[in-house]
Amino acid sequence: MKDAVFVLDSYGLIYRAYYAFGSRPLTNPNGENVSAVFGFFRSLASILKAEKPAYFAAAFDSRGPTFRHEFYPEYKANRPPAPPDLHAQIPLIGEILDKLGIRSVRQDGFEADDVIASLAARCTAEKRPCVILSGDKDLVQLEGEFVSILEPGKTGGWEAVTAETVRKKWGVTPAQILDFLSLTGDRSDNVPGVAGIGAVTAAKLLNQYGSLDGIYAAADGIPGAAGKKLREGRENAYFSKRLITLSTDVPLPGDFSVFSCANLDFRGAAELLLAHGMPKAAAMYAGDGTVSLPQNGGTAASAAASATKPAPAAQYGTPEDGSFLHPPFSGLVFQEGEIRPNSGQYTALLSLPELEEIVGKALEQGYAAFDCETTGLDVNRCALVGFSLAVRPGEGVYVPLPGMHGPDSCRIPEQEALAQIRRLFTAPDFLLIVHNGKFDLQVMARAGAGQPVCRLFDTMIAAWVTDPDFKAFSLEVLAESLLGCKGVEFQDLVKTGETFAGVPLETAARYAAEDADFTLRLYEFLAPKLGPCGVENIFRNIEMPLVPVLA
Repeated sequence: MKDAVFVLDSYGLIYRAYYAFGSRPLTNPNGENVSAVFGFFRSLASILKAEKPAYFAAAFDSRGPTFRHEFYPEYKANRPPAPPDLHAQIPLIGEILDKLGIRSVRQDGFEADDVIASLAARCTAEKRPCVILSGDKDLVQLEGEFVSILEPGKTGGWEAVTAETVRKKWGVTPAQILDFLSLTGDRSDNVPGVAGIGAVTAAKLLNQYGSLDGIYAAADGIPGAAGKKLREGRENAYFSKRLITLSTDVPLPGDFSVFSCANLDFRGAAELLLAHGMPKAAAMYAGDGTVSLPQNGGTAASAAASATKPAPAAQYGTPEDGSFLHPPFSGLVFQEGEIRPNSGQYTALLSLPELEEIVGKALEQGYAAFDCETTGLDVNRCALVGFSLAVRPGEGVYVPLPGMHGPDSCRIPEQEALAQIRRLFTAPDFLLIVHNGKFDLQVMARAGAGQPVCRLFDTMIAAWVTDPDFKAFSLEVLAESLLGCKGVEFQDLVKTGETFAGVPLETAARYAAEDADFTLRLYEFLAPKLGPCGVENIFRNIEMPLVPVLA
């Protein structure tokens, strides 16, 4: 079989990368927003590593209006302009792609979707596989014998778009998506569709009549409001179909050899990323020892100066075998058959002397993991049920508050229990280890424990800065993936409509104390990796000081 051509929906990935950082954009040492650049090339690295494509094209939109605007000026008129700090990153993305050797393809008057459709059509004509990398629903219509689609996964990575996933999501086949969207319209693109016909009705009609033409062949006999709306909206339906049908006639450069990945310049791309203050992104591409990757930040100018100095080979391997793209957790993740039920010593503390003793041990050793349990996830409405501590791996204790988990379940008055936690919170040199600490600190502050002045280590954030493309960062996923331990699942304890406060004490203690234990063990796993991965500075000096501020 001929080698596949991979085609990237570049703007789709750029926008996704930019907005992934939300209200906390990633900036380089010069204060410039580089969220889109960093996220784009991080995802591209994962594609190159996982798929090792022989041919790769990056499709871009026309810089000016397209042929669709010529017959429908209102096309995409509802969309706001791109934020200036996003737009400013696009030239750099193009520059790094050029340096890397990935061919960018754009054609005046056409959208990236049309470029992708034209490349897919050429592949199909040659019976050559084409892999589209996009989450755009408009491209689903291209799926076929020689054309497959990978979309960004909800928890990282890329997931296959198949007839089954399309059916599950929209209720139709990939071949029916064009007609489906012609009926429903698309408000974001200002595609009118048929007024009053929603996704459920459109899917039902297409399953019954097969296509838009089939529906309108039978439209006079379709009863009720749906039939009336269809008849009144016929013109809009076919206009919408014309508007969203992808062109396969975009002029394309040369043959597929222009998209060859045989001589990609990984070092050159790494040098550019480094020069713009993104050492972690650079490390994903540098591996031949010619690019110096500072471990603790530095200015863009100093990074650029160091780019030509010899340095020890980067930890990510070498371009020859592709291992330079291995993320930090690569090879360390437990597979499904290797994960075992967790075993640990977990108990409930029901007396103040016991709690004083465990807090004393924590202060003596200088650190402990902490977790709290609540009646819900809305921090402004939930109530504190109890909290747990772990000072040694494999062990944990749970302190329930009065009245929780049934009568007589607790002998420690709430204020006295909180006073013990304040001993930890107010010790400046103490390290409080948490997972999603923003939530815990908000809950504890509302309960009266105050804001911590101690040092913090959030294992969720540590995992994210170490390997941002990892599949998920929940405590459950990280414990299974990085520790090989499967814990008690919340949904197995709490029935629908009930809260954690109603769980029997013995069961609640095991679940809650296990959470603290997992958090402590993740700390021991993650803390040594921050320095070698070049993220210790951003984690300790930027991310951790923000946790109590945001809480």
